[in-house]
Amino acid sequence: MLCLPENIFDATSTGGLLEPADSVDFGKRLKAAGLKCATAFDLGLTTSILERRADDKWLGVLYVRDKVAIPLVVSVVSGLIVAAAVHTTANSGVKMPQPQIHLELYLERTNGVSRISYVGDGETLVNVLKSLEAK
Repeated sequence: MLCLPENIFDATSTGGLLEPADSVDFGKRLKAAGLKCATAFDLGLTTSILERRADDKWLGVLYVRDKVAIPLVVSVVSGLIVAAAVHTTANSGVKMPQPQIHLELYLERTNGVSRISYVGDGETLVNVLKSLEAK
């Protein structure tokens, strides 16, 4: 599995790679969950960390070689959603809009690579990821 900078396909040089802070955290959480996950740092890429000031989660580009890893990815994403929900409700006591999750997922399959570019709520993302397990 690879956690890559969000502009990995658009950057003109390795010096122009941008990695969201959420993506760095996501990679660490995937590793902590027991997945073999290489990040930009592990690959020797120098990136600039992008610190966004919003409740949205920007998870960058995730390349999954084997769908066996999907259940652990679902678990980590679910943890991020719960943490974000607790954060937004604990701060004000008022229910806030659910943060959006931004993820570009590449899943290697026997007949090629499937690409999912997702921007939406976390619960729907979890359902999409779970549906990939079944296929």
